[in-house]
Amino acid sequence: MKNTLPTLLFLSLFTSWLPAQSYIFTTAQEEYTELTGGDLISGDSIWDDPDFRVPLGFTFPLFGAPLDTLYFNAEEGLGGDLTTEYTDPDGNYTDSSHHLLYAYITDLADRGLAHLDSAESPITYHITGTGPNRIGILQWKNAGFYDEIAEDDESDYFVNFQLWLYEGSGRIEVHYGPSSQEVLDGEAGTQPGFALFKNFYFPTDDDTLGFDEGYFLRGPADDPEFVSFDQLGEDELPLLDNGPEPGMVFIFSVSETTALPATDAVAAAFEIYPNPATEGFHIAMAPTFTDRVDRLEVFDLSGRLLTTYAGIPTEVKLAAFRSGIYHVRLTTDSGSSAHARLIKR
Repeated sequence: MKNTLPTLLFLSLFTSWLPAQSYIFTTAQEEYTELTGGDLISGDSIWDDPDFRVPLGFTFPLFGAPLDTLYFNAEEGLGGDLTTEYTDPDGNYTDSSHHLLYAYITDLADRGLAHLDSAESPITYHITGTGPNRIGILQWKNAGFYDEIAEDDESDYFVNFQLWLYEGSGRIEVHYGPSSQEVLDGEAGTQPGFALFKNFYFPTDDDTLGFDEGYFLRGPADDPEFVSFDQLGEDELPLLDNGPEPGMVFIFSVSETTALPATDAVAAAFEIYPNPATEGFHIAMAPTFTDRVDRLEVFDLSGRLLTTYAGIPTEVKLAAFRSGIYHVRLTTDSGSSAHARLIKR
């Protein structure tokens, strides 16, 4: 078995002036539609750890940074054996951190790899809609699994899925189509995963991957949990228990995580401290504005409301909260609101 992280990664150099973004996770059911035509990204290659470049045709914001190209890069670090340096597909060395999106995590491969006759698992790219609201769709058709092929020289397990990227909103969706029963049952070496990393950088001496923020899915595919984390070892791959049934859609919607522009000065003038916090946090705000605050709310990453306070509380208690990232929303008497991100240690 290869020491491997996901087959797919998307890169974007971090741009510090852009608004910070986080993501809220939901699910939906929608009939899976296999797309025809499009650009054949994989060509006639019998791919394993592919090294492809896909121009999006529009700008997509990933963690607020503009992304106009998708990179499958398995040869120089992520998606293949981890290294301490990164070289992009053009061979240009960079030591910059990147934002990364992993669409499946478990090591996929063309099913033709089992017999080396011909390619059987095309990867295609499609654009639908018109600007500024286009959707870029990357489709894996009849993809196999490297572990099964390497062990048995056979490829009986397969998966079909699509990654949708929304131009205007930055929304991300993963649509799941037909899969073999082994995938649906969670056979080892087939379980899917999804992960997002903000400002990823390469392993340190203690073999811990470095990043500012990380998010992944865990648990059963019909009711996954969206979890934030701040440390990950090379071999700690976050996977779901099993593959989603056809028609399942995982949705990752953008949520601004720094204070947002507000329609009045009241909502724009608050800070939370300490942040990160352990036991609780406080609100700092000009005294002249305090009486105009209607409520303060705390949400988890799924958008679920966890607690509400009328006005400004002396302290927001966090003892019952898990470690992770939360969203704090303050709403004024005029209906204006602003958000901030809270990290609970």
